[in-house]
Amino acid sequence: MASSRAGGGPVAPPPGSFAFPPFHAFPPAYTVQPTAATRARQVELWVACILDYCRHHRLFWLGPEGHGQLFRNDAVDRRLAPKDAQFFLSALVSRGGGRWEDGANGGAAAGASPSGRVLVYWRSPAAWGDLIYAWVEATARNGTVMTLYEVRMGEDARGQEFYDLDVQLACDALSALQTAGKCAVFSSEASDDLGVKFL
Repeated sequence: MASSRAGGGPVAPPPGSFAFPPFHAFPPAYTVQPTAATRARQVELWVACILDYCRHHRLFWLGPEGHGQLFRNDAVDRRLAPKDAQFFLSALVSRGGGRWEDGANGGAAAGASPSGRVLVYWRSPAAWGDLIYAWVEATARNGTVMTLYEVRMGEDARGQEFYDLDVQLACDALSALQTAGKCAVFSSEASDDLGVKFL
């Protein structure tokens, strides 16, 4: 996040740090707005910010407590209340940007999950599946059976974008590949022991 300094303009964030969008420094952004049009724009901004932030930090799970400065800005002394953070996470899920940890599409309060955590799809499961399948084809693994661990953490997967991918997200990616007819999954349980045959 940029800050101002005496006699000059904004100071760039340190290299490698996330550059928050301008709205993040606007105090009213930290309260869900009552006007429908304003709230709709606020939701767009928060959903985009959450996705960009999680992509930058390679975060897969996010709850209403946030991560780092995502749901707070100490420079303006503002933070999202947990219920407001949950509101924006619900909007993220409803727009296809993630799913609740328990797999539910909703919960007791305004689409909230009982666990409160969201598996963030800063890259869709289908897109992760495409990356995995491109690697399978490039390394002539069609027709072979592998464990999920070998796909996610195997020596041959080092250097691939999907290396060390979250287990749940890797299962979602394989499910997308299975739906597309590109693999067969041998267990429905999300674990590294899951077997997959690439077609």
